[in-house]
Amino acid sequence: MYAAHSLVLVYSAMRKLAKTNKYQTLYNQYKETGVRIFQNECNLTDYQIAFIQYLAFYNNLHTDIYMNEVSDIVLEDELYEDAYMYYKQKSRKKEKQDKMPNRSQSIRPQSATTSNTHIVFSRHKSKARSK
Repeated sequence: MYAAHSLVLVYSAMRKLAKTNKYQTLYNQYKETGVRIFQNECNLTDYQIAFIQYLAFYNNLHTDIYMNEVSDIVLEDELYEDAYMYYKQKSRKKEKQDKMPNRSQSIRPQSATTSNTHIVFSRHKSKARSK
């Protein structure tokens, strides 16, 4: 029980750090110029990966706020942040499904069973010539 509680505290602290202007600026510099956030460049620990994921999460959230897709009220509570990002993910998934044609329906009209090019490019069987 104690380990689980301390793990929650660690992730909560990472989330608060990732939300700050300092780390958001570092993250943006990291994306644009390759400025290193950590000393090690490979073999990242699970904590480092989680921190980078939080940085990306808050970068997306701040971008949506800047673009007026959502109010900055979402930053008041982690529950609001998570709920908005969940809503955004579901909305994008629904939009993507709406744009894709239904695979059970044919893209061609139902009346056209063969195309005209089928006749042009098909070879007719030649009859045996009689001499």
